[in-house]
Amino acid sequence: MTKCMCWVQVLETIMKHLPLKSLLASRLVCRKWCRYAHPHIQEICDPVILEVYQPWKPSRGHKLSKFLDVVKSSVEDCPFSKYVIRFFSTISELDQFFRKYGPTVKSLDLNFTLDFEDNAGLRRILFELTPNLESLRIECCKILESPHFWEYSEYEQGASKLHRLKTLYIGNIRQGIALNPTWIKEFLTMTPNLEKVILQVHFKDNGHAFIQTVLDALLQSRNVCRLKSIFISSLTESHLHTLIQLAHKGMALRAFKFQDLCLQQPIPEERISPETIHNFLWTQSWSLETLRIEQRSNRIRGFTFPSMKILKHLTMISDDELNVGSINYGKTFPALESLTLRGYGVFPIHNYFSESENRFFRNTWTGSKLRKLSLPSGIRQDNFPRLLARIFPGVKELEIRGASNQLLRNIWHSWPRLEKLKMVVSHYDGPLDSGITGIDQDECLRIQNDVEFEDFNEIDLDEIQDGPSLADIESILNSMLIVRVPCKFFKFYNLFSITRVGNRVQVDLDSLQYNYRRHGVLCFLSHE
Repeated sequence: MTKCMCWVQVLETIMKHLPLKSLLASRLVCRKWCRYAHPHIQEICDPVILEVYQPWKPSRGHKLSKFLDVVKSSVEDCPFSKYVIRFFSTISELDQFFRKYGPTVKSLDLNFTLDFEDNAGLRRILFELTPNLESLRIECCKILESPHFWEYSEYEQGASKLHRLKTLYIGNIRQGIALNPTWIKEFLTMTPNLEKVILQVHFKDNGHAFIQTVLDALLQSRNVCRLKSIFISSLTESHLHTLIQLAHKGMALRAFKFQDLCLQQPIPEERISPETIHNFLWTQSWSLETLRIEQRSNRIRGFTFPSMKILKHLTMISDDELNVGSINYGKTFPALESLTLRGYGVFPIHNYFSESENRFFRNTWTGSKLRKLSLPSGIRQDNFPRLLARIFPGVKELEIRGASNQLLRNIWHSWPRLEKLKMVVSHYDGPLDSGITGIDQDECLRIQNDVEFEDFNEIDLDEIQDGPSLADIESILNSMLIVRVPCKFFKFYNLFSITRVGNRVQVDLDSLQYNYRRHGVLCFLSHE
């Protein structure tokens, strides 16, 4: 019995690290392997796109009839659980699929047509044909304008529940559809275990009213305490006030993601006040673990963060300067593990990375728990990595946008235990030969000229002195270089074979991936 259990544990441990292609191949070994592979396949596999009609070719999806012909196995042998179904007119066209594979469906995205109004058909799919459904995305259609979710239903209201449904994605991404408050209220009463709500609206439509209707329905729901994650694509002042009321009813979110005020008419030119957003974050300060803020306009005024004791992941994306005051990471985010900033010149160093503000807190550097750091564009000070390393000494994963030879040398000095590095550079950045390989820049130019004139054999390798380079990061597992435009960054590969980098980092020139769509180049450097 012990040997059997050990064999099963080893197999499951191996399958956790296999890619999808290998997992699908492992199903062919035997029935036991097939059974153990299914949960891992369902977890990492992308949704299967099925189409009843294919109005154009080639299409991203698969013809539903052909899918049913190919996948003729029993329900237990079907390795898929996530589906996107589109280009259908009636629910009856999906009967054959749902009757056979409905019990295996855990994630469902129904792309209804704009005039689809078969409310009873939707209820039949949810309550009869997909008993294990955990995630549902509803494409905006006339069903949402129905006066009642239970209208013309054979069920008695409240008799059935969608007990397994945990994620609801809904939004007015089509113009001209208004959400009926009674319909969404009755729908939410059927989801006692709902944990995640995603509200995606169209900026050119009445998205603010759509979101407000859903939030008001949540306010009347009895299951507010179970909500763990909310994403709002377009946030307003009134939405924040409703979220504060939900917090007073017991809502304690683990993840909150939002964008700023939607740009549309007839909304007045209102701004999100600093006090309102501060008060809402304060209500979630003891529960929130992930916070994502996107500012695509200048309608979010500056605000200050409350002390958020257990926040682990913070992402801020902005097109305009977002003033949050000087941040002391030890006091404000003592448990922060991941910090991501996106934008060009909109995050003042003296506010976000103040050395005097973050020097010491309780006899330690304030950001000592941070492991993943992604820096914004526009920071090109060569000594900046040394400052960051004093604030965040334990960084293992680093992403930088813009680089220079001296900046790279300071990175090698500042984080000698770095494991992952991603660099995004453009034509604004100079050659990186010296910073990556550790060879003096003048020597790099001489070697490049000799290589171009095919005089590489005349170079005395013993005379070449190499300094701090990527080879000094002994724990590096992989790094990635993304070049936005075609330029001279890839000349440094000639230097790899004559430096310590060449002994530790492997570059396969034949497998360099060129992305011609945006004239960019991707270069992956992996541990040898």
